[in-house]
Amino acid sequence: MSTEQKEITVKKTRKPRTRKPVSELVTPKQAQANYRADPEKLAKARACNRACYYKRKAKIQAMEKYIKDNNITIE
Repeated sequence: MSTEQKEITVKKTRKPRTRKPVSELVTPKQAQANYRADPEKLAKARACNRACYYKRKAKIQAMEKYIKDNNITIE
């Protein structure tokens, strides 16, 4: 007979998610104002949007070139 003890694992229970009181919630207009007040965040967002715009534009141009090169007709 073995005298080793098995380790007992206790399952952790999740803490219930609590909602913020209505007074603490930020309205979309307030959030926008806060965002505009932070120049670093705004610059980062603008740069990201600009990058996304050029990336999307490049994809469209590549698709158009592919269609043109391979004589694909879209009906």
